[in-house]
Amino acid sequence: MLSEFKYGGPVMQAIINRRSQFHFTDIPVSKNSIDMLLNAGMRTSTISSKRLWSYVVIQDDTYITYLREYALLLKQLNDISGLNGRGVKLEEDFHVGSESLILICANLLSPYAFDDCWLAVENMLLTGSALGFGVLMDGSLLKVANLSNIKNDLNVPDELTVIAAIIVGEPENPILPSNGGSPKVWKWVCSS
Repeated sequence: MLSEFKYGGPVMQAIINRRSQFHFTDIPVSKNSIDMLLNAGMRTSTISSKRLWSYVVIQDDTYITYLREYALLLKQLNDISGLNGRGVKLEEDFHVGSESLILICANLLSPYAFDDCWLAVENMLLTGSALGFGVLMDGSLLKVANLSNIKNDLNVPDELTVIAAIIVGEPENPILPSNGGSPKVWKWVCSS
């Protein structure tokens, strides 16, 4: 129960130590490690017993660079035409050549698919952190990953949408815990 929960427990340590990591070593992430992340993503609580999401794993440095350059080109075109109103930051300073990219896909017409995918993503991020990897979300690749020509390259069926992109790599520097700040609570309602 909660009174028995230890601050030093492995789940809490994975949460505290999870950081977005932008610089990786040249050591590739092993297939076994990627399999562990994918399996963690399949272990979520869902309304139904069906797991309606799927993955694309990219460990080809040239293809990841291609996707990044494509994303940068789209961003520049949107900036020129004034379509980039949200001020999306494109991560341009990744240490290319050492990262793995995992795309999480789902049919958004399926009930709860979006929610279930995000539960899978969080499991994968926490597992990656617990294993000592640098893990982060890369939203700059979503537009590109959902283009029909890219989906075709990656064998992603038309009815699926790439919902999340996770970068995984061996961190170049130690990942140090930081203070996550204090939660802002608008109101706390409880019985007297």
